[in-house]
Amino acid sequence: MLSQGLSTDIIKYLQEKKGMSIDDIAKTMDSTNEHIQKIINKKTLLTAKNLKSYFNNTNTLFWELATEANLLEYLPLKIKKNVILCQQISQSIEKKKKK
Repeated sequence: MLSQGLSTDIIKYLQEKKGMSIDDIAKTMDSTNEHIQKIINKKTLLTAKNLKSYFNNTNTLFWELATEANLLEYLPLKIKKNVILCQQISQSIEKKKKK
């Protein structure tokens, strides 16, 4: 189980920044609308399985979600450094592709 803050921040990000409905989020996380609504209401939490399903169903990488949704504050320092490194490598590759 993820923390309450992390769970609600992920759902909030998906709704507000990605424009996903509760139904969309439930489908990509292999969950139910009721479960997602309970997360919004802070009555339950996301699981690692929910996130794994989201990553698999949307072809999103962990580091992308962590940086785009501003989730770095929840991560241990070592993981945070690796996420930032992945982001920097990706940005460097994109710059080289544009040249």
